[in-house]
Amino acid sequence: MPIYATEKLIKEEFLCSQKDLLNELSLNETISIGNMEIETISKSHKALEPVFFTISNGKKVSIITDAGFACNNIIKHVSDSDFLCLESNHDLKMLEEGPYPWHLKKWIKSDIGHLSNMQASLCVLENASSNLKNVVLSHLSEANNTPELAHKTFSDYIKERSDLRPNILVSSRFVPTSVIKI
Repeated sequence: MPIYATEKLIKEEFLCSQKDLLNELSLNETISIGNMEIETISKSHKALEPVFFTISNGKKVSIITDAGFACNNIIKHVSDSDFLCLESNHDLKMLEEGPYPWHLKKWIKSDIGHLSNMQASLCVLENASSNLKNVVLSHLSEANNTPELAHKTFSDYIKERSDLRPNILVSSRFVPTSVIKI
């Protein structure tokens, strides 16, 4: 199976022993695979060339995890997506009172860390179009979040908009998310 990754990731990390399977992606590049257009978009996170992806084929899916904050690139793609897979990593109170050391808590809350439940919710509330039909909350911290809390926080925030009523799911680290028709 082909592996797609950014240039720095391919050069700096071991991804696969079969070099012919590696395909280099540039930042902010769009490639075609079959009848889908896949765009690689830069974001803020503590990683080598952090990116998120959108997949378009008449509808637009944005997959946004490992994001430090809702930067302009994220806002732009949240605003015109029909489907979001969006990081909702932590509840701020659980993180602050949780078991992680202070330096890790500080990094998680930083602009190169992770989106909280509130940040993810506000990003969608303030930027999504009424065309958004499905949201899968993902990349939940095992120690600093619960699926129920992520879902409740998101639902409570977006109910402020009567035109925005997506189906909200929370991904599990143990069970595949059900198939969703887009």
